[in-house]
Parts: sequence; structure tokens; C-alpha cells
Amino acid sequence: MMIQAVLGNPSHPEYGVATIPFPIPHDQYAHCMELLEALEIGDAVKADCQVQEINSFYSVLKRTEKLTVDVEELNYLAKRLDSFDMGEATQFQAMAHKLELSELKDLINLTFCCQQTTVITDFSDLAAVGRDHYMNLHGGCTTVTELEALDGEETARQLIKSGGGTVTPYGVVYDNGMKLEQVYDGQFFPCYYYEPRATMVAATPKSEPENTEHITWLYLPMAQEEIDRVLQRSGIANSADARLRLEHSQLPDEVNVLLDGQVRGCDFEFRKWRDKGWQLIWHNRKNSFYGSTGAGKMLSRSISMARLCKSIWRMYWTSCVISFQSESMSASAVRSSRKLPHSAQRKKRLELMPLTM
Repeated sequence: MMIQAVLGNPSHPEYGVATIPFPIPHDQYAHCMELLEALEIGDAVKADCQVQEINSFYSVLKRTEKLTVDVEELNYLAKRLDSFDMGEATQFQAMAHKLELSELKDLINLTFCCQQTTVITDFSDLAAVGRDHYMNLHGGCTTVTELEALDGEETARQLIKSGGGTVTPYGVVYDNGMKLEQVYDGQFFPCYYYEPRATMVAATPKSEPENTEHITWLYLPMAQEEIDRVLQRSGIANSADARLRLEHSQLPDEVNVLLDGQVRGCDFEFRKWRDKGWQLIWHNRKNSFYGSTGAGKMLSRSISMARLCKSIWRMYWTSCVISFQSESMSASAVRSSRKLPHSAQRKKRLELMPLTM
């Protein structure tokens, strides 16, 4: 837990408050939304949660107390901050203090550029200060040869003599010309892979061009409540209006073999069988994989994000079962299976375990 926020309804303080952890754990997401809904707050789009109190290592976030915020923005900000090391945390807090930022949109955008700044917290080691400053000016990357040739102390002295430092509770900060760019526009959260997920999907409205920058990112599997809120925030009222693109996959090898080993960059859609079952179709030019259940005439249907999430879970756990069975094979079974290439063995085992949706 990076942040613990006490949230209330600014229009009805008599309703009480709810204490929510951020980032919100996925297994608690629905429950947390229910707590906010009971207070008639927690809208997926608008800011309607008043921060009564906030507790966090990031003390600069105290600036948000008594403000009305968007709960999804607070959740995204907490994810960004959770990935920071101590150096980045200091840079973020010092610049937020210097710029007097309190709006969540600005704080989110600051997480994408605060790494350009230099914060001096210890003047006793100017060589280290100089090296850090040099790294900050070069995007955090340099060669060992360059660092060894650098006069860290002189670099630090030149920085201090420049007079561009601002004293903050977190150290003396130098912005190094940093500009607070609008990476986050207030609606569409920038792509951010906070934690390992099976797949990452880009959802865009069909009413916009395929190369639109208005992308809603889905990190599947996700709770149904979270999917609904994400799509609502993007302005996609109906799943039939969504265009989906698979951007990244961390599915096990067995599943990737089943998908012809080419899941990256595929287009996919769901179609409903007339009698029963769902079919997940992965298109990749001339190669296609059909994982289906049920029988009957296939009817075209709009994309169902809930079914996509459910399908990926089933694919993941099926592959786990297959892996377990593979590891548990007897020595004789292993010897007999050596007649087939390894990839063929895995594909054969998958064919014996059709996915049920």
C-alpha cells in the first residue's frame, strides 16, 4: 500500500467516510467501489471524492487534502509512485513542492519528467552529487568511461554556483530546464505496465482513426467492475463500439504455441455460437487459431471484454495444468514422448484439453 486515503462526499459529509488503500488491490477493487458507492461517490469519470485525510510516505501528497479528486486518477498516481526508487521519490516530492502542485493531473504528469531534475540532500559528497547531476542531464544513461573521466566535485560546484537551486523540505532542487508536459490529458491514462499481466490490450473507439492517440489500456485479466469503469472513462458506452488490439502477451509457452507463436500484434474478436459457447479467434494474416466450444452456426457478435478476460484466465490455468502434468510424467512416458519434437508434444497435449468458455 503506497497511499491510504480517507474519502468522503463533499456534498453530504453526514454520509461518513471510507478508507481506501492505493493502489487498490485487484481482489479488493469491487469492494472498494461498493464502499464509495454507498457514499454516492467514486464516479469513473468525474472528480467527486473529497480527500479528508491522506497517509503516505509521500508527504507532499498532503497538499491534496480537502480537495475533490478523481478516484481513478488517485489510483493511477499511486501505481506510478509505487515504482519509484528513493532517488525518484525525492525528485518527485521536491519538484511538487517547488511547483506547488496539488491537482492529480499535474502530479501524474510530474511522474513522467521529475527524473530530469537534480536534488542535493547531502553536501558532504560533492563527487556523488556531480555524478548524479551528470546522469540526470543525460537521461539516466552514460558509459562507465564517461563517469570515470568526469570531475564530479567540479560538476557539483558549477551546479551550486549557478544559483538555480530551490530549498525544499526534501533537499535543494535544480529543475535543469524541466518542463511539465501533458503526457496525461485528463482522460486517457498513458500506458503503464504496473505489474505482470497475461496480456495488454489497446482499446480505441471505432469512430476514431486506427492510429488515434486516444487509447484505453486494458491489462488482463481484470475484474469485471474494473473493465466496465475503464471503458466508461474512455467514452466507449457499448463494447460493440470498441476496436481491440493485442499489444503484449505474457501467456505461457504452451498457449503461445497453440496460438502459432504469434500473439503479438494480432487482432481478435469474439463470436457467439447460436446454441452455446464462445469462440476466440486470433487473426494473424494467413495464420489463424480457433479455440472454440459448443456447436452450431456461428453468429457475429460485438466484442465482450468480460469474455476476453474470462478466456485469458482459462487459457492461463489450462496451460498451468498442462505444465504440471508434463512435469509429473513418468520416466517411461517421457521416453515414449521423445518420438515427437518438443513443440509438437506441447501442441498435442493442448489439443487433448480443449478450452471451455
